[in-house]
Amino acid sequence: MSEILDCGHAPTPQEPGSCTTGIARSPEGKTLCFDCAKNSIIRHMHDDGEALLYMDGLGRHVTTWDGQVIAPVVEINRSRGNFGDTRVYFRFRFGTEVWTGMGQGGGMYCKVRRTKLKSIFG
Repeated sequence: MSEILDCGHAPTPQEPGSCTTGIARSPEGKTLCFDCAKNSIIRHMHDDGEALLYMDGLGRHVTTWDGQVIAPVVEINRSRGNFGDTRVYFRFRFGTEVWTGMGQGGGMYCKVRRTKLKSIFG
């Protein structure tokens, strides 16, 4: 019999040799399968207008920590940071809203927030 998580589902199946358990944790400490964790992030984005997400390795998509795509990146700009690092600024459309984000590039976490823009390009 499989373990049942707080979300009511079993842990997300993982490939043999994977370094993860297939269990996500909510800020409240509840155990969630990956699909329920993604749905929780989406609810948080709608309610609060911000989130911590990830950029995929190629910088083409905004994703959850386990790689589930939230939205494609539409516009991206890079600049040098204060200590020689690279900063990446980007925009994406989430539903009908324009969102912006900042991070360090592909494979890294990024902070995103809703904007008041009506169009991606201005």
